[in-house]
Parts: sequence; structure tokens; C-alpha cells
Amino acid sequence: MPPMEFQQLVAELLPDGQLREDILHLLERKMAGDELNLESPIPSIHHYLEHSIADLEAKASLHPASAQNLVETLDQLFRDTLRQVWS
Repeated sequence: MPPMEFQQLVAELLPDGQLREDILHLLERKMAGDELNLESPIPSIHHYLEHSIADLEAKASLHPASAQNLVETLDQLFRDTLRQVWS
């Protein structure tokens, strides 16, 4: 079962309409234990995801990748986190 907060997220972020109805219907099916296996995409959800991904890719392309090597920074963050957890 998905966290209950998902319903609140849908209620707060999605306006009334077909997308919201389809997401809530899918959520009801999942909470009822329906095995969805392979099905045809739900048009409103599929369109929303395709549009959102394209929009995010376009926005990301406007920001060039950092030339800074993040490996050392991430390694240090990992080590600091381990120290904090194991201390």
C-alpha cells in the first residue's frame, strides 16, 4: 500500500481533471490489491509523464554539467556520514 501522504500530495498538487481522476483510480486499484501486470498506458498519466520528462530535459540542457569532479566531494560526504552513524 502506498503511503497515505501520496493522496495528500495529489490533492494539493493536481487540479481537478482527468489526470487527477485517473491517478486516484489507479491508487484505489493498487490499494485494493489489484495486480496490474502489463496494461496499456493510461493516456492522461502517460501524456503527463512524457510532457514532464521532456520539460525537465529541456531545463536541464540549459545548465551545463559542472566541470568540477564531484567524486572527492561525494567520497568525503560518504565517509562523514559513516562516521556520524557509527559514532
